[in-house]
Amino acid sequence: MDAAPVAETAFTDAPNVQQEPQPIAEEEEIPVEPEPTAEVNRLLEPEPTVPVELETPKPTIQVTVGVANLRAGPGTEYNPLGQVRQDDLLTVWGRNENADWLQIDQEGNPYWIFADLTTISEEELGSVPVVDAPAAP
Repeated sequence: MDAAPVAETAFTDAPNVQQEPQPIAEEEEIPVEPEPTAEVNRLLEPEPTVPVELETPKPTIQVTVGVANLRAGPGTEYNPLGQVRQDDLLTVWGRNENADWLQIDQEGNPYWIFADLTTISEEELGSVPVVDAPAAP
């Protein structure tokens, strides 16, 4: 029997597909950030806050009589300048030293009303500042 022909292997000039193993890179050091400087710390700190005094809400009172006079000052010796009716709501802006007259503001004008003609409580009265009254007539 004749021997089977042997196929010849053809070699080409193709590049070698087998690559040389690459050396494993040494572990890179991760840079450590330096500690913040005093200037950086100062910039990162919150600014100090200045306390803000909040204005105490002004009490709202209700008129408890049929009709009450609004006067130019705290007392019956002052002229009546207007009137309010029962159940009208008024905002108190101030009081006299004795706390028996209340200063209110109507349309940008100060008027005074006798406290006993309103619903103001002792607690509310205590939060109302004493204001200067106009000179007596």
